[in-house]
Amino acid sequence: AMPLRKALALSRNIPAVRVLDEVGVQNPPNLVKRLGLPNPMAPFLPSALGATEEPLLAMVSAYSTFPNGGVRVEPVRIRKVVDRYGRTLYQAAPKSYKVLSDYVAAQMVDMMRGSVQYGTAVAAGSFGHELAGKTGTDNESTDAWFIGYTPRVVCGVWIGYSDRKKTLGKGESGA
Repeated sequence: AMPLRKALALSRNIPAVRVLDEVGVQNPPNLVKRLGLPNPMAPFLPSALGATEEPLLAMVSAYSTFPNGGVRVEPVRIRKVVDRYGRTLYQAAPKSYKVLSDYVAAQMVDMMRGSVQYGTAVAAGSFGHELAGKTGTDNESTDAWFIGYTPRVVCGVWIGYSDRKKTLGKGESGA
């Protein structure tokens, strides 16, 4: 037994699976959809460990919901175009959706700070910024990622081979 905060920070698998078992595999897929992830979550316990692959941009957009007070904003490729005089020629108007309560979003931010403070992403904390996030690595070490955020910026990094599943090497991880 360990607190969920510590389990998340240290990327412990068994607590994640137990939580999904407790809430029921039929409930989280709706949240996954609200967060804008394009691939439906499979109704199986391994889904707690990320068994469904999602595009990096979609994951970054979903994670942005936490520091944004529960509001998900659809990503846009170009935010603004200005001419040489600084006049705005185009301004994106991305859609936004309230998908989590302020309380839940704040709790997720607070819990994900642990990954950077003492967990699997402690190296990211060395930059001296207020940072939260989560690492991830698949079982065969073919994919590794980190999605982190400050109060103003969300960034995701994925490492892997785009054309095939090939190991990154022994001991490689999202950290």
